[in-house]
Amino acid sequence: MRIETQPTWEPAVAGNADGGVTGPGAAPARAAAAVAYRARVLVVDPDQTALAEVRARLERAGYEVVTRAQALGTAQAIADLRPDVIILEQQMPALSGERLARVLRSRQNDVPIIFHSRVDATDLQRIAAEVRALGVIPKTDDEVLFLAQFERLFAGLLRA
Repeated sequence: MRIETQPTWEPAVAGNADGGVTGPGAAPARAAAAVAYRARVLVVDPDQTALAEVRARLERAGYEVVTRAQALGTAQAIADLRPDVIILEQQMPALSGERLARVLRSRQNDVPIIFHSRVDATDLQRIAAEVRALGVIPKTDDEVLFLAQFERLFAGLLRA
């Protein structure tokens, strides 16, 4: 079951029927088609440095970002914030990313989840598949790679 949410964004430019953009600023908008609006991203990670880094990367790319340093209480924060997508660390004290995702799914909450962790990629892919996550982005110092991976996953969500 997919939970419908009200958009938390405003269109940046006008779109045409085939998904392209028109009007002033169309060239920059096409370059960032995955962020044609300010999607709200909730980032959950106990590492304050990682939170700040992901927030800065996504905000520079045009996203609205909300961060949380702990998994406990995140289900209520999701209900309050209604994010368009969640970026979730797997390794957290008290409640792992996997466990949080399972709690959300057990409550029929289908908010899109992207795991972002240094956990072994094979294990993380397995977890992501089991909880019906959008996918996995391994933690990296490469901002361009991070954004490319995020926007690929997010664009897939927009096409769904």
